[in-house]
Order: sequence, then structure tokens, then C-alpha cells
Amino acid sequence: MEDSGAAAAKKLMERYEGTAPGHQVPPHGWRICLAHEFAEKRKPYQASDVSPAHVVKYFRWWYRKTHVEKKAPFIDLFNPIQLRQIYGCPLGGFGGGTITRGWRGDFCRWQLNPGLYHYKTVTADQFTVCLRRKGQTVYQQVLSVERPSALQGWNWGYCGHYAFYHALYPRAWTVYQLPGQDMVLTCRQITPIIPHDYQVSSSPSSTALPTLLPMGAAPARPQLPAPTGFCCSCPSLSFLPAAPSLLLQAGTQVTHLTTFNPSGTGQDVWQDLLQDGRLASPTGKSGASEKGEACAAAVCVSCMVPARGRGAVELGLAWDMPRIRFGSKEKEHLSSAPCQPAPRLQDTWAPCSTALPPASPPHGYRTPGLRAEQLCPLPARPTVTGHLGGGRTVPLFTYWHGLSSRPLRHIVSCGGAVCWNACSLEGGAAVTCAPPPPPQGDEPWERVNAYLIHDTANWKDLNLKFVLQVYRDYYLTEDSAYLRDMWPVCQAVMDSELKFDADDDGLIENSGFADQTYDAWVVTGASAYCGSLWLAAVCMMCRMAEILGETEVLEKYSAILKKGTESFERLLWNGKYYNYDSSGGSLSNSIMSDQCAGQWFLRACGLGEGKSEVFPRSHVLSALKTIFEMNVLRFGNGALGAVNGMRPSGVPDASSVQSDEVWVGVVYALAATMIQEGLVHEGFRTAEGCYRTVWERLGMAFQTPEAYCQRKLFRSLAYMRPLSIWSMQLALERRRDRAPAPTMENSVIP
Repeated sequence: MEDSGAAAAKKLMERYEGTAPGHQVPPHGWRICLAHEFAEKRKPYQASDVSPAHVVKYFRWWYRKTHVEKKAPFIDLFNPIQLRQIYGCPLGGFGGGTITRGWRGDFCRWQLNPGLYHYKTVTADQFTVCLRRKGQTVYQQVLSVERPSALQGWNWGYCGHYAFYHALYPRAWTVYQLPGQDMVLTCRQITPIIPHDYQVSSSPSSTALPTLLPMGAAPARPQLPAPTGFCCSCPSLSFLPAAPSLLLQAGTQVTHLTTFNPSGTGQDVWQDLLQDGRLASPTGKSGASEKGEACAAAVCVSCMVPARGRGAVELGLAWDMPRIRFGSKEKEHLSSAPCQPAPRLQDTWAPCSTALPPASPPHGYRTPGLRAEQLCPLPARPTVTGHLGGGRTVPLFTYWHGLSSRPLRHIVSCGGAVCWNACSLEGGAAVTCAPPPPPQGDEPWERVNAYLIHDTANWKDLNLKFVLQVYRDYYLTEDSAYLRDMWPVCQAVMDSELKFDADDDGLIENSGFADQTYDAWVVTGASAYCGSLWLAAVCMMCRMAEILGETEVLEKYSAILKKGTESFERLLWNGKYYNYDSSGGSLSNSIMSDQCAGQWFLRACGLGEGKSEVFPRSHVLSALKTIFEMNVLRFGNGALGAVNGMRPSGVPDASSVQSDEVWVGVVYALAATMIQEGLVHEGFRTAEGCYRTVWERLGMAFQTPEAYCQRKLFRSLAYMRPLSIWSMQLALERRRDRAPAPTMENSVIP
């Protein structure tokens, strides 16, 4: 796998003909030649992939939503988002939206309206380099490999064979070896994503730092203009003030062009720059534009590059969105993301943007660029200030789970808990979280249930995941006040779950329909997934009761835990792994990759072993090894991650859409579970297959999907579930530190 993985990574760079490594480009991350073309083209899951009976039912709902209510359906199987294999590292921090510059050099995705993405490449938004020697312009080139029909007066079509893109979120580098010029241009972009620094990480801005290094001996004076059309060229964003800025440094000169027509040939701005390497810098107000006319501006900074030195400039982009309205426009929210010139913050970002939790991960964790997966889904979520009644003003935080659907929060929450735990806890002040509304309809925090496929009131796993997250957040933060505040809620939700234990055997039962996260995969009776989550939640209730000195509650849940563990082993353990469910049906013995979900959370919280052991360690190890052998190695030659369901015969369980899929977030959680149990090689092999499939084979960089099949299909791009990769980081740190869980002796809360 390591050899084939290295070959896959090498394939991304096989068309690169340059020799320049670039300026201060790190060895680890996702690297791709600008001339690369992905051979495999996948299609989104759509109506044609659904049975006719379900399509008819779905069409009725879809027609009512789109034609009667005039709203966008939150899952649109008739107009699914198509795969575009072009995206790069997004610009922008929390709460202010993001702008994506693709790895080929174009600004191509905009998430500035709350809950909406605009997929449009704005042709005029480009970087151009102009080199002058001895008073003459010797080279002027748009740094894009495309050849658009607009702006024909510009020199397009940079040779992608002499450039590569390298991303390690929240930074990215594009290295251009300028043909025939003996010069190498490295353009580095930085976004302010800094763990636990909420103010800077909320800045709606980014910085680009072009650095030019000579490969030869002749001095040159480059001009690095950045024509921009962010305000008027982007659809539906005319209200959004956005502007580039430049940090004036010694030896640099800044010129500008107030306005030009991005729909024309662009000859005027091109010739202006070509003539003397500067822009005209007109004074006074620009002329009024006609109704509907597009406008753009350009800014240029120039510097001298010594023969054996380097020239560097700094460009910043910031935008301001102080007032936010969602689709229904019922309420106006104030954004908590301050707009400030990006270059002023760059000195802070540079040393801190890499301040991810330290560990000593294996080579395979660093080299494939798995860390690029760790944070990139987070910034595209609005953060606003709201009023909850009684004159209280509190921070309101929501996030967009995916471009076409939404997952449950528990599997993605590890990233926030590790790096931004105050999104869940804020000292004594409440921070209210809500799932986002449908794209063009409801108001978050007013109408929070955007999920419309099933009635989730009787789902067996949702309340359990709340309890798991509460203890996990307490374990990581040691916030005693938070635990005491959450304790009554935990008791209430666990009491509500007891009604699902119909036979009083200490184990909840599923009801014969899709009543849990796998909402298309029917489960009956006791189940490995919900049962393990239930027992983990019961164990954590015991631990919280112990810490809080609640003796009566501790005795209650200790008794339930004893009965439940005995029932779980008796009903589901088959000698090698835990059966999918206890129904006794023909598919009840399917091997589910997520059968150890409860153990995953227990070990992440310092539980699940020793006195707090719930599942016998020998059984956990046997189950994980079986999953690795069957769901990983026998699926796609071991190069695709873990399929959700596998039959004992070695054939994927095709009884439902979801049993036959790979869920990226589940794969990373499974890998973390393996690492927690000492199966480090198996864990990284499992995760690596998933990563290489998404980033290196399918061209889904910075738009990781919720799911993909062995062939042809994927579902729901830009999903948050892959943030579960942070649990791998946490597992590595726990193996290193072996941090003990809080106990009565060391953590009793008075």
C-alpha cells in the first residue's frame, strides 16, 4: 500500500517539467502539477440511482418544495452538485465565509452568503507577473493555465508543466518556474486559522506573499499586479465590500487602476502595465458605471530583485459582512467576524498557523497530506451575534455540514473540541449551536430541524451522542462548571432512552426501520452500532455521577451497565466480531465497520480499559482485525478505505445504499479506534486508502464527500464528517501521554 500510495502521489506530479522546489515550501502536504488531469471522473448520487417507487415519492416532495414553496430542496437529486476537480485551499477564517482559489490559479468558489455556495470562476480575478530588465518589459504573463474567451487582450495559457501547487491547510504555495526567464516565483497564501485564537481566526481575510528568486545572475525588476473584481464580478454579492490591500515596504512601489471593464478585452489595463511596469494610478473619483455594467479594479506592487537575492511583496484580501440574513430574511444578525486589513495580521499568522497539536505520527500520516483534511471544512460556517430574549446577547455558531446534506455532529466534533472548545463551552456564558437551515428557507435557532427525510424523534443514537460529547468536552477541558450545567440535561436524555429497552435487559433495541444515523440501513433488535453507543453513554453517566458525587445515580447506571454488557455480548458476539443486529435475519451477521463506535468514544476519553472496561479487549481487537481483513483489505484491493458493510463471504453488503458505501468520516474514526487499541499500522493503512482515493484519484481535494462507492458514484461534496480525522491526532497524543481519566480522587467537584 505504501508503494502504491507513493505512486499515486507521484502521479500528481508526473507532468511537472520544472526543477525549482520553490521558496520555503514544506515537504509534507498535497502537491499537484498545474498540468495534471484526473483520469477518473465520478458522478453524484442522483435520481437515476434510486428505485422507481422512491423516485416518485421523492418527486412529489421535490416539486412541492421547488414550485410551491419556492425553496431549494436540501437534497436535490434532480440537480445534484457536479464534481469539478479544480479546488484549492480556501481563503478566509471563521464566520465571514470563504473564497476558494483553485489549484490551477482561478478564483472559482464563493461561500459568502450564509448557507450558499456560488460556483463561478471570475475570469478577471487573476495574478499577473511582469518582468522588466534595462527599462524594457521582457515578460508579462497571467498566472493561469486557462485560455478563457473573455479578456482576450491578456496573455493567458501559462504552461502548467512548469508550475505546481502545494497545500497544507491553512497555507498553500504555488511555484512558477517562469519559462526563459531564469526566475522562480513562489506565491504563498495564508489564512488566519489558529487553534484557540478566536479573534484572529474569525478574520474574513487572507494574505498572499509572492516571492521571486533568480535562477541566473541578471537583476530584474518584477511587477506583481493583482487585478480583482470581487465586488461586482461575483454573482449576488453586490452588497459585499471587498478589497485588496498592500503592505508598503522599503524598495516597493504601489500603483493602481480604479476601474476597468472585465467583460471587455482588457487591452487597456494590459498595455498600461506592459508599457512601464506600472498602472496609471488615476486621481479623483472613477466615472459612474452603467446599470448592469461589471466593474473591476487592479493594484500593482513592484520591487527590485537582486542578482543573488530575492524580492518579496505582501498582498492582502479582506471583505466585510457585518450584517447577515438567512434565506427567509426574517431576522438580521450581526457578524462577530471583524474586517481588518490582512497584512497587519500576517506576522501573527505565520508562526501560529502551523500550531496544530504535536505528535510523532508515522510517515504515512504526514507525507500524503492527511493533515490537509484536518481543518479545511471548518471556516465556511457563519458565526453571528444574536439575542435570545431577556436582553441577553450571546454568540451564535452554526456550521454547514455539506453542500447537499447534513451529518450528525458527534463524529465531527473532535476537531472543534481539540482546537476551538469554546464553540461548545465559553466559561460561564452559553454558546448556542444550531444545525443550519435549508439553503433558501428557514432561520437557524428559530427552526432548527432541517432534516426532513425521517422523524428523528425516535432515533436511538442522537441523545446518546449528546452525552458522549458532554463527557468528552469535559475530559478535554476540565471545565467543572460546564459538567455541572450539563448534568441535568444528560440525566433527562438518558431517561428518555430507557423506553427503548423494552425487555429490561440493560440494552436498547432498534425498531425494524432506519432509526439511527445510517438512515437507509434497516436495523432490528439489539445492534452493534446503537448498542455500543448506549453502553458507552451509560459508562460515561457512571463516571460523571462519580465525579459529581451523585451516589444514587451512580448505582442506577452501574446496574444498567452490568446488565447491558452481558446482553450485548450474549446477543451480538459471534466469536470474531459483533453482528450487525440480533434479528437473526439473513443479513444480521454483516460486518459493520462502525461496530466499535462506542469503544472509539470511550478510549478518546480515557475510559474503556481497566476498571472502566465495557467491551472485552480481546473482543475489540478481534472485531477490529476482522474489519481490517474484510471491510478494508477485501474491498477495492485494500486501497479504498473501509466499506460500511461487508458480508462474511467477502462481498459488500448491498442491502441498502449506505451499507455499500465508504463513509470518509467513519473511516477516520475507525482508524482512530485502531490506533487507540495499538493497531497503528492497520489504522493508518485504513485511513491512507480513503485519503488517497479522495485526494489523489478522484480529484476531490478541499471538497471531501460524505460517501463514495467502489465505482462511479459519490454523495454530498464538502462534508464535515471527515473532521473525525482529529480523533486520529487525539489517539496519537493519548498513546504518547497516556493521560488518565478524571476520577473521584482527583476530580471531585464540590
